[in-house]
Amino acid sequence: MKHSPKIITEACSSYKRGMSLKNVKDHLSEYRETDISRSSVLNWVRKYSSLLTKKTEKFVPNIKGPLHNDEFFVHVKKKLKCRWVSKDRKTKFRLFGRLSDTKEYGTGAKLLFSTIKQRYKNQFLEAKKRGKKIRFVSDKLGHYRKGFKKYFRNLALLTFGLSIKRQRKYD
Repeated sequence: MKHSPKIITEACSSYKRGMSLKNVKDHLSEYRETDISRSSVLNWVRKYSSLLTKKTEKFVPNIKGPLHNDEFFVHVKKKLKCRWVSKDRKTKFRLFGRLSDTKEYGTGAKLLFSTIKQRYKNQFLEAKKRGKKIRFVSDKLGHYRKGFKKYFRNLALLTFGLSIKRQRKYD
C-alpha cells in the first residue's frame, strides 16, 4: 500500500461528508503533503465504503438526546424519491435512513419506527426504568403519530407537529 491507512481513511471520510474529489485531493496535498489523484480517492471510496457500511450496521450507539424524524424529497435519476431520516440530536448519529418511492406510512414511518425499536429497544427500556423516557420530535405528518403509537406508545414520548425552528426548545 503506497499511502498510509490514515490518509485513505481521511480521504474516504472527507468524500462521504460531501467534499468533491478535487477538494479532497487539494486538502490532502495541502495538509498531509501527499500527491494523490482524484481517481485514487474514488477507487478508495469504492473499495472501502462497503467495509465501512458493514461495520456501521453492526454498531449500536447510545442514544443521548431526542430523536428528530423528518422526511424530504430528493431527485434520484430524474425521479422524485422520499428520504426518511431519524437522527439523534446530541450525537448527530443517523439511526435510520431510507429512500422510498412514495410518502406512505408503510414505506417510510412504519419502517422507521420498527427498525429503531428492533435495534434500540434495550436503551428505551433502560431510559423508561430511570424515569427519563427518550423523546421523538417530528413535524406534522400524521404517519409519525401512527407509527409512534404502534411501536413506542409506552416506551417513549412524542413531540408532534413542530416546525424545524421550534424543535430546538425540546432538546
